Amino acid sequence: MITPRERAITCKTLICLLKSLIQNGGNAVEDDEDIVTISLRNDYEARGTVMNVDAFMNMELTQCTLARLVFDLDTHQLVPVDVQHFDYFFIKGTRIRSIDLPDRIDGIREIEKQLSLMRRRIQTKFPKISREEKYKQMRRSTAINDDGPTT
Repeated sequence: MITPRERAITCKTLICLLKSLIQNGGNAVEDDEDIVTISLRNDYEARGTVMNVDAFMNMELTQCTLARLVFDLDTHQLVPVDVQHFDYFFIKGTRIRSIDLPDRIDGIREIEKQLSLMRRRIQTKFPKISREEKYKQMRRSTAINDDGPTT
């Protein structure tokens, strides 16, 4: 369950773009196009499919590969060392340096879609009611007559 504070943070940041990576109600799709690469602050790199993202950018990955990146002087490239495989991997949001999204993601369209979903959830939970309608509902619920309230 998302709290109002988390919803506000998500709507005001690019976390809604990361939420677009979650598919099928939280079940990650096993496809090469859905693999996300996350660079961590300790020079490690995690690659996997996103299972969940919260408002503080804490991420849960499935089928994750974690590797330490070392610069090779001969090839002048970063080479993965100490590769480890995990079925489930949790990354705290403060440890993330950058996220490489899959090529299939259209950023603007995905952000608009996530924001419209959040707005729709808010409107169904708290529908907008005019002042006149609120007054009518209040009058009906209290049922005030000239003699006083009735039950």
